[in-house]
Order: sequence, then C-alpha cells, then structure tokens
Amino acid sequence: MEPNFSLSLLLLFISFVSISLFVIFYCHDTASASSTFIVKYLVELPHIYNEVYEEQVELLTPKHQAS
Repeated sequence: MEPNFSLSLLLLFISFVSISLFVIFYCHDTASASSTFIVKYLVELPHIYNEVYEEQVELLTPKHQAS
C-alpha cells in the first residue's frame, strides 16, 4: 500500500469519526446543528462565504435606489 493512499484513508476515517461524534453529541437540536455546520463550512471555505455575503448584501439593497 502506498503512503499517500494510507494517509488518505486515515484522513477519511478521522473526518468520519469527527462528523459521527458531532452527530451523536450535538444533534439534539437540528436547527442549531444545521447552523453549526453552515458556519463551520463557511469558515473553511472563504470563497463560498464571500458569495453568500454578496448575495445577502444584494438582497438587502433596495431595488429602486435613488440616483
């Protein structure tokens, strides 16, 4: 077995365990669990965060701004 494959399997296992523990211990309230996952991934993926932010700013901007 190649080292890269072993490392990939280890990282996959750690990720699976991490998510499993999250589900076991923190999913007593689905709304808070969903919010936690959303915030977690927005922090990990800043380009997605920027797109979400821009969309929210666009939604808050009045459609008929005075020129």
